[in-house]
Amino acid sequence: MKWTFEIRKGLFKKVKEEFGNYSQWQNRKSPEGNKREFLFLLKKYADYLKFTTGQKFNHKKGKDGKIDSSKDGTDAVRSQLEWGITAQKYIKDRNYLRNWVLCKAAALESKFIENKDLPKNAVFDLPEKALRLLEDNEFIKRS
Repeated sequence: MKWTFEIRKGLFKKVKEEFGNYSQWQNRKSPEGNKREFLFLLKKYADYLKFTTGQKFNHKKGKDGKIDSSKDGTDAVRSQLEWGITAQKYIKDRNYLRNWVLCKAAALESKFIENKDLPKNAVFDLPEKALRLLEDNEFIKRS
C-alpha cells in the first residue's frame, strides 16, 4: 500500500467523524468503550483503500518466517493512526521520520489532534545530511 498524505488525512478525518477528537479519548490508542466499533472502522477503511486504490497491503513475515496472509490491512491502518497520535520522542531512521511527520501533519490538518498533542522535544538519530535538510526547511530546530 502506498500511503499518500491524502489517504492518511482521510483516515484521521474518518476517525474524528466517528469517535471525536483525540483529546476527547480516555485511552491512548482507542476511544473509551468503543473498541469493537473502532476496530471495525479500521477494517472498513482498509477494505475501502484496497477497493479504491487496487493496491494490497504488504504483509510482514511472522517469527516463523512465513508471510501472514490472514492480515486484512487493519494492522497497517492502525499503525498509521498510531503514528499520528503517539508521543514518540525518539526517531531512529529516515523512514520512521517520514512516517512520523506525514502522519502528524495529516492528523493536524484534519483537526484530529492539536498543536498541544505534539511533543515539545524529539531526538533524531539520523545522518548529519538529513538533519541539515530538516533544519534548512525549518522542520526542526537544534538546541
